[in-house]
Amino acid sequence: MTTSRRETRTVQAYQAILDRLMRLVYPPGVCLTEAEVASDLQMTKTPVREALLMASADQLVIARPGAGYQVTPITLRTIRDLCAYWQLLESAAVRAACAKGLTEFDAIALAEALAVDSDDPFRAHTGAHHLIFDHAGEFYLWREWQRIQVELERLLRFALPSEATDLLSQRTEALFTNVLRADVTAAITELDGHIADLQAALIDGLLSSDTRLPPSLSRGDISGGDRP
Repeated sequence: MTTSRRETRTVQAYQAILDRLMRLVYPPGVCLTEAEVASDLQMTKTPVREALLMASADQLVIARPGAGYQVTPITLRTIRDLCAYWQLLESAAVRAACAKGLTEFDAIALAEALAVDSDDPFRAHTGAHHLIFDHAGEFYLWREWQRIQVELERLLRFALPSEATDLLSQRTEALFTNVLRADVTAAITELDGHIADLQAALIDGLLSSDTRLPPSLSRGDISGGDRP
């Protein structure tokens, strides 16, 4: 196998692992081995091993020497830190997108993003916010969004209560409308409110039921060392 083919297989394995992490096929806290993942992906161990090392570097899984990997648990600190970083990144992207100026064609793209996978509101939500980063035209902001998008989607699927999924679409259209108008202040206000609403719902969801926790975790594990 040439180097290029090997790299391609590693990327394929990595993308497949990311997809399973986002969709909670590999839920937070669960333990995995290279052999189990290789069997699941129907791939050889080498690209899977390299892909798991990449996921470990991204802190999506935790290496357990001699015992495989554990999918990084979700804690209260995870929610707070991720929401704070999301707000920081997207605020910068909103400012850049407003300065760049968007078109009515972009509004159509938003509607399509919200409509795609309408049976999967989590994927539609991250897809809609992805448009802001795409149109901001800032590579490093876009790269960081790509990295946290996986964490954000798995967090939403894991902890957001089913009765709160309407929060995913609330404020999103208003946010994008204000970006189209280049109204930075109004857009940031909508973004801040959107993230604050989701953060509160995620914390409530994480604390409300043990049914979300895999057998390897206990109620004490979700605190992340702090209090709500």
